[in-house]
Amino acid sequence: MSYPERLLPKSNYTYINVSELSENSYLLRHTNSQDIWDSLDKLKVDVAMPYEIRRDFFGLSCNLFGIFIYDDIYLRVTTKKLEANWEEGESPLKINTSDFTTAPQRGGFFIKLSSFHGKEFPFKRTVDNKESEFQSTASFHHKPILCNFWHFELHFKDNNGDFINRNKGNKWIKNFAESLRKSVLKKFAIKEVDDFDLPSDSIYTTIKVEGLKDSLED
Repeated sequence: MSYPERLLPKSNYTYINVSELSENSYLLRHTNSQDIWDSLDKLKVDVAMPYEIRRDFFGLSCNLFGIFIYDDIYLRVTTKKLEANWEEGESPLKINTSDFTTAPQRGGFFIKLSSFHGKEFPFKRTVDNKESEFQSTASFHHKPILCNFWHFELHFKDNNGDFINRNKGNKWIKNFAESLRKSVLKKFAIKEVDDFDLPSDSIYTTIKVEGLKDSLED
């Protein structure tokens, strides 16, 4: 089994501006179990995203669905350097069979881009024994890595427009993450997607210089 080349970034690829993606775009998140849906097809949050990793909601790792297909969630890269951030202009790396394995026990759920990106999620936080209204804004960001160009992250901004740092020890951050994990994730997680839009290649590729030169000479 070879690693899918369609997942690898290429030298003529460019970062995706999320605002240019169709509203009918979806993100796919893998889980460590396939037993993540209850009898009503609602996400079993404690299985899909256990309490211990609740803060991972700030920076939730997922993949733009389309060219990245559902079966790709079963691929698990074992060579850590391949999970480093990709920079524009970098040539694709060769991924050998020794660099990855499969994880057939995995499951996954979808999130619709337009359900989260740019949406506000209120929360009542308590700081120094004072309760105040907190309005966060969710946003997806393209974070391509060497082994996966279609990697994205979900982040939340605070009232000042700053990203919430999941590594901070503030109790209200933990409480907010738990609120998102238990309620928002259960509400917006989708089991299957039949109708979706593929990303247009015009939003993730640049014109090659040599190609432009050839067209001028014709």
